Amino acid sequence: MQAGVCAERFQTNVCVVSFPFYFIIKLESQIKPMEQSEKQNGLEIAALAGSTVKKMGLRFDGVVIRLLRDIRAAVQNDVPKGATVVMTITAPIRFPTKTAIESSEKIIAFLQSGKQHQALVIHENNVQLSIVHSTPKQSARFVGLVHNPDIDPKLLLSAAADWLNKK
Repeated sequence: MQAGVCAERFQTNVCVVSFPFYFIIKLESQIKPMEQSEKQNGLEIAALAGSTVKKMGLRFDGVVIRLLRDIRAAVQNDVPKGATVVMTITAPIRFPTKTAIESSEKIIAFLQSGKQHQALVIHENNVQLSIVHSTPKQSARFVGLVHNPDIDPKLLLSAAADWLNKK
């Protein structure tokens, strides 16, 4: 993968190694706002479902935040207006960079297929993809939820769809 494409589509430390040091620092400084956004989304989804982040088995560690950030950066321009891709992925994430790249490719193929739902396995992680159609004012083009293996991903997809439609 070329470094320029990598910086545009996958903003991971692994991809930007060949760029100047100041660029890596700039990307690292973007992690905190993304972490807060991901956690806030999870809190709101759980609250709307009458639950908590812990009971829903959602995870927001550093690996998860980077994974979701990288996938979002890669697919957000491919998601049509008025639609949101909701992705659930089962933790633990053993190969985060490979998982981000392959997940992004699978999401783009999923969007092109016209399907509304798809289940697949990416690097030993169970993944569910779903499209939620909403109003054009909807700002989220991608919502990712990483969860513990004992949680039913269909419940998470449903809770996320409810949250998106109430937003």
